[in-house]
Amino acid sequence: MADRKLKLTAHSGNHHAIVDIRDAPGPLNTWISRTAGAWGNGEGTFINPNNTGQAKGCGVIDCWTLYNFDFDVNDVGDVGDGVNADASGNFPVGELQWEVIG
Repeated sequence: MADRKLKLTAHSGNHHAIVDIRDAPGPLNTWISRTAGAWGNGEGTFINPNNTGQAKGCGVIDCWTLYNFDFDVNDVGDVGDGVNADASGNFPVGELQWEVIG
C-alpha cells in the first residue's frame, strides 16, 4: 500500500514518544521519531512481516518491537504492547504500550 503513513505514540512509565512510520518502496518501511532523544539517531528501518504478528523498528544499536501490529491493517485507536531493546536514547529499555494516533 504505497504512501501509507501511521503515527504512533509509545509509552513506558512516565516516558512518551511519537513515531511516524512510512511505507517505503521495497520490503523495508521507515520510521522517524518526532520526540527528540527518544532513540539514538531518531530514525531507521521498520520491518513488518505479516506472518509474525509483530513489527520491529531498528535504529543504530538495536530494535523496538510492537506485538499484534500490522502496518497494513492497524488504524487510529488501535493499541497494543511491545518491548524496547534500543538503549541508544532516553526511551527506557523494557516493556512499552503503543497506540495508533494518526
